[in-house]
Amino acid sequence: MKTARLILLLLVCSAVSLAQANKQSFGYEVLKNPVGKLILSLKVEVPDKGLFLGVSIYPPGVVNTLEEGKHFSFPVKQGLYVQELEIDGKFENGTFEAALWTGKTPKEKCAADDATCQKLGFRHTGMTAYLWGPLRTK
Repeated sequence: MKTARLILLLLVCSAVSLAQANKQSFGYEVLKNPVGKLILSLKVEVPDKGLFLGVSIYPPGVVNTLEEGKHFSFPVKQGLYVQELEIDGKFENGTFEAALWTGKTPKEKCAADDATCQKLGFRHTGMTAYLWGPLRTK
């Protein structure tokens, strides 16, 4: 009976440990630096390396997000990762999107008719988290 309880306890502890190991956190803050420039600060905490942070910023009143937006891709390091972007004045009061991705396909491996991949030079795959927000301070 004691052996069965011990095995059950070990299984429960292993499951809890695995769940904690796979946790991700993803957040953002929009602030102004000391000289008044708008900064988008993205904070990511992940248990694994090999993820990508994709960020797109858009000016107010955007119509064509691919052409009018500015798009970024950053490899995410394991643990706590912070990426800060200084926002150009034309994007202030616009919006942003950010996502965590498990993969990144280079342009050479994208379909010729994949307009997004052809324009940006890559396509992210396997979204695991998503954020959206305004590019202004409160």
